[in-house]
Amino acid sequence: MKKQLFWYTHDLFKYNRVLKPLVSAKPKSLFNYSNLSSWFIHPNLTDLSEKYSSKYATINSFNLDNKSVDLFFVHRTTNYSKIKWNSNYPSTYAKESIMKKAILPIVNIFSDNCNIYTPVYQQCTLFSFFDNSQDCIQALDIAYKDIKEAFLSFLTQTQQRNKPIVLVGHSQGACHISRLIKEFCEKDPSIYKRIMMVYLIGWPIENDYFNLLQPSTNPFDTGCFVSWCTFGIGGYPSYFKKSFEKTICTNPINWSNEIGEITSYSQHEGGITYDLKAIKSNMIKCSILNNVLQISHPKFKGFPCIPRRDFVKVDFHLFHNNIKANFKLRLSHYLNEN
Repeated sequence: MKKQLFWYTHDLFKYNRVLKPLVSAKPKSLFNYSNLSSWFIHPNLTDLSEKYSSKYATINSFNLDNKSVDLFFVHRTTNYSKIKWNSNYPSTYAKESIMKKAILPIVNIFSDNCNIYTPVYQQCTLFSFFDNSQDCIQALDIAYKDIKEAFLSFLTQTQQRNKPIVLVGHSQGACHISRLIKEFCEKDPSIYKRIMMVYLIGWPIENDYFNLLQPSTNPFDTGCFVSWCTFGIGGYPSYFKKSFEKTICTNPINWSNEIGEITSYSQHEGGITYDLKAIKSNMIKCSILNNVLQISHPKFKGFPCIPRRDFVKVDFHLFHNNIKANFKLRLSHYLNEN
């Protein structure tokens, strides 16, 4: 029986349309972000550390008044459906899987200093990014609409504290966060001035995409963004090629944008494995080449890649301790100047 869906051939990013397309997207609102059930992580969900903590990764997102920053995070694509364009409310099993694989290792980097807000949303299927049909565009808009509504609720909930904001997006999450900044945050000075730092990881950000927000150029910068897409040596994306021709890339070891500069093993402070069971340091060297971050093969197992040596699933995992240490440095610098 022939598949009646989109699906990839031998290369993950080459697919064929066979027989019928995916079911047409129908816009509908599933979430009310004033309810805790619409959030994966929220400061008022106080049982999360017991549910999801491991030896090397935990959620410390409470004590609202003691945290310096309010952080809004949108997770990567975990929807590979061949039936629906957009995901529904995740089952208990799916929610736990998303938390452990796509959320916990990232928010763990920031939770010592930040009140974390991570919304559940109608993420679009991975295949939405590789077609220009109206269905694909609509699926992306549905996901973005959820993110914008969640962000508006985040602003309302954090307004009285008026703390600086950090925005973090990974893969699909970075796609929606970058759009949110360009279409909304940059047009509202009261919001834009609160932005302390932006992390747009696993998604190509063209150097002229934003009107105001600028890329970071050193380890102390604030009010800016960092971005990288991680590939093994010899790997390069076969998708979004035009975007990658003028993409901003940050090296998360030395926080430079310099092309060709290779960091040493000793500069790698530690990555957390995909299963969250170990932290390994002195594991990789990396450099910026052809506007992507290229890494040497990790010395330890536990950092999976997909075809074309694409390490998108572990863009954050690989540099866990480097990002964590640098964020605290940037935050200290920001607080001293503001």
